[in-house]
Amino acid sequence: MINQLKFLAFFIIAGMACSGCTDPKKESLIKSDSKAKIEELKLTKKDSTAFQIQDTTEQQKDSLTIVEDESSSQEEEIIEKPKKIKKKQYSKIHFEVVDFDFGEITEGDTIDYKFKFTNLGKAELEVLSAKATCGCTQPSFPFIGIPYKGEGVIGVKYISVGKSGKQEASITVKTNGANSPVVLKIFGYVKDKPTQKGFENERIDTSETNK
Repeated sequence: MINQLKFLAFFIIAGMACSGCTDPKKESLIKSDSKAKIEELKLTKKDSTAFQIQDTTEQQKDSLTIVEDESSSQEEEIIEKPKKIKKKQYSKIHFEVVDFDFGEITEGDTIDYKFKFTNLGKAELEVLSAKATCGCTQPSFPFIGIPYKGEGVIGVKYISVGKSGKQEASITVKTNGANSPVVLKIFGYVKDKPTQKGFENERIDTSETNK
């Protein structure tokens, strides 16, 4: 645009230089026409610049609108799709019975009993330990994992040697489950053995009566 204005100005000056031998009226008309063209070019330049500014502004508005739309869609997506937190799964040991009454036994007898259990938890059950409160009670437990709804037993051997009267022993079972520990109980009555001395006296008395 600037080059066009320069060229037009050069053309006007050249025309004025050659107009020394022309009519003054024609020269005035040429000048007026040149000024009008210059003004027209200026207005065209202004309109072009204004159009460019307007077009740039509209593009910026459009880009801002797109950014706002993207932000809104991201916010909606965050609201619609919250993060899911996975719950930790645990095992859970469940016994059919937690206490056992062995009744009445004679001193020296041995009792074997199995406490049956099921894993009701979603995770694999691991029995970590089984400890009794008395040396007369010997627990045993599985050393392999028990799957969901799998079954197992805690074995208990009660030895009544040296025991007399009411007896009770507890077994504490520890696992990796949510309800650990679990306490099992075994109880009953131990009666004394008949003494050998009594039998010998009876035999002696009987033999004396026969004489």
